[in-house]
Amino acid sequence: MVGFVRLVMEIAPSTRLRKNHNMKRITKEEAAAMPKRPNKRLSWLRGILFGMTLGEIILLEPQDWKQKRAPITAIKRMTGKLGREWKCETLLYDKGWVIERIQ
Repeated sequence: MVGFVRLVMEIAPSTRLRKNHNMKRITKEEAAAMPKRPNKRLSWLRGILFGMTLGEIILLEPQDWKQKRAPITAIKRMTGKLGREWKCETLLYDKGWVIERIQ
């Protein structure tokens, strides 16, 4: 058993975190100037959708949307929350999506 402990102690130092990480100390002013997202779960799309006014329309292009599923699925999950609804239509030839706030 003592040999096993010695073997583990010899292996363990190589699995430690390296000391050359990118963390650095900053001042309170620098921290206050950095943009932050709230602790709640908030994606950039959700932030844009909940910031839209009634009747506002946006164009979401494919290069802006990197997820596997279309934004229509995300919008369907958000519809009805806080009394807001959106209409999402797919453009021809997969050129993007037009999203309109309808309620």
